[in-house]
Amino acid sequence: MRRALALSALLLLALTTLGCGDEVSSLEFSPAQLPSGRVEKPCAVTIAVSGNKTPVFQMTIADGALPDGLALHVAQRGGTAEIRGVPTTAGTYRFAASASCLGTNTTGQSGQRSYELVVK
Repeated sequence: MRRALALSALLLLALTTLGCGDEVSSLEFSPAQLPSGRVEKPCAVTIAVSGNKTPVFQMTIADGALPDGLALHVAQRGGTAEIRGVPTTAGTYRFAASASCLGTNTTGQSGQRSYELVVK
């Protein structure tokens, strides 16, 4: 029994190490820039992630915040999220969109892109 557990542990370690040794490609975020918005006018923009080897399982706003009235809505399948709502305050808002893929502990695929959203 101990031998089987030891072999299982070695196999798991080997598989994990092999996965970590692969070259990790960067995630691509689009669009490169976000369009402007207007106070009290509905807006929506989709952010898409590509270049992933495994499915995107999480997208969040990091390093900043969206304007009041806007929220990030993540698609259940695929690597897209939509920023939508009705902004309530004018200004320039800086934040990063962050994404992680399934199996991040072995594929290492996660990333973020900085954005600026101007609300007039």
